[in-house]
Amino acid sequence: MQGTELYFDTSVLPKPVYDQLVDLPGHIRVSSFGIGKDFDAQLVNTVGKMGRGSISRIYDLDQGSLSAATVKALNRAMYP
Repeated sequence: MQGTELYFDTSVLPKPVYDQLVDLPGHIRVSSFGIGKDFDAQLVNTVGKMGRGSISRIYDLDQGSLSAATVKALNRAMYP
């Protein structure tokens, strides 16, 4: 690893997802959400990092938590 390159464990990504993230235009960001107690944290983290977007983890499934996390993620997308 040289310079500011980041390492991503791309083995957790299905090939079509990997292909989309690798070819992502610079002006597009992909954010990821992990919802519940059993989501694949490594997948959520890798998608968010490779997509240059935000990563949200929502463990509590009540409507208030989902709404708050969605608003927070939208704010991060609008003001990175």
